[in-house]
Amino acid sequence: MDWQKNFAIFSARLAKKVSRLANVGSGTSLPGAIALRIDKRIIKKVISRQIASPVIIVTGTNGKTTTANLINSIFSQANWKIIHNTAGANLASGIATVLTTNSKNYLPSEEAAAIFEVDEATLPKLINDLNPRVVVVTNLFRDQLDRYGELDTLAIQLKKSLASLKQSSTLVLNADDPRVAYLGSEFKGKILYYGVDDLRWQNKQPKGSLDSGSCLLCNKTLNYNGYYFAHLGNYSCNNCYFKQPQKDITATDIRLGLTKLSAKINLSQQSFQIETHFSGFYNIYNILASISACSVLKIKKEHICRGLSKAKPAFGRLEEIKIRNRYLTLMLVKNPTGFDQIIQLLKLDNQLKNLLIGINDNLADGTDISWLWDVQIETLPPSNLIVTSGTRAADMAVRLKYSQADSCNIVVLPPLAKAINYILDSTSAHEKIYLLLTYTAMLETRKYLSTLTNVDPGLKKTN
Repeated sequence: MDWQKNFAIFSARLAKKVSRLANVGSGTSLPGAIALRIDKRIIKKVISRQIASPVIIVTGTNGKTTTANLINSIFSQANWKIIHNTAGANLASGIATVLTTNSKNYLPSEEAAAIFEVDEATLPKLINDLNPRVVVVTNLFRDQLDRYGELDTLAIQLKKSLASLKQSSTLVLNADDPRVAYLGSEFKGKILYYGVDDLRWQNKQPKGSLDSGSCLLCNKTLNYNGYYFAHLGNYSCNNCYFKQPQKDITATDIRLGLTKLSAKINLSQQSFQIETHFSGFYNIYNILASISACSVLKIKKEHICRGLSKAKPAFGRLEEIKIRNRYLTLMLVKNPTGFDQIIQLLKLDNQLKNLLIGINDNLADGTDISWLWDVQIETLPPSNLIVTSGTRAADMAVRLKYSQADSCNIVVLPPLAKAINYILDSTSAHEKIYLLLTYTAMLETRKYLSTLTNVDPGLKKTN
């Protein structure tokens, strides 16, 4: 009997019960942290001895939570048994919590899977313990430089960690992101590449901040035939052999609405139409990633379509909350590319907008907020009112003024609760309010909104 493992599991379950009874946190990370302190190999032990089903890892800068939730929704429609860190706690402690506190964590090998959203900087430390059948990489953008470091260094570290995978594993990679495609350049196992194949959405110049424009093999500037957004597009290197890989799964005929997205999916010599409750061009990549992962495990087309149509936006991602007859839409903004994509989405709403932009610089947000100056704030559509809030409310207001957005009314209110009440009092019934929030600002906002309505406070990891 492995007393260390059993004691770690017992302690984690006890910690989760105590945290819930005491109403301290949400119990998504602390139990796992305790289990890892007792037995640092607890993740590997549970995976190898108690889970006989394939493990799917979803990692990358943006889109991890949405992609993992879409995979979960698709599997649910196929009646698969699932273990999933749905709370989004994607560090080692969060994954250990799921594995040690789930009383039904034994999964048979047939029609069952474990889905783990994993922080991209944490993946190299966990990849061998989790022993995944499928690894999905969504994208690599500049994010929290004080924590992740320089983008190319992160890509090289990820490539080294993926090289340790068994050849029976499958990589699911975004072919339109050269940093992600680079991860498969020497991989010995199977790779599925996904991407967009819709020229109507291509631009001759990059849309938004360009985080990466050079070849990782020879350091020369990549040649682009067209951009979708940021450094995602159709590219090749004129100096060495690196070029965009052939896409196995593509999306065409993409149509965006303010609250919906539809597209034609081309997969394995078959095509089918999908419709979702998601919006934003960036979400087509999350959808493609989820379809690709599910195709590895032979999920049927009808379950994929139904799972996508049933799925709802994850916590804080285009999530709509009604308060005092106002409609509040919560949007996570945590790096330049993500913020730029939210601005593009706001352009789909032709009405004058009311915005609350909450910027925090806590450890979980990244303490370096210089990235605000890389956001294309100049392209922000006209607004009736903008309230800046959070610990860096003044910095955000300065950025807005430099973008000449001060033609509208800008109010600086650092306390988020005061900012929320102000924008509610300053708008009329049925008006829409968009809340653009960094990670900890999102948590703080959600907790306060739970005192105004019956919304779940949602104390979850949203990175």
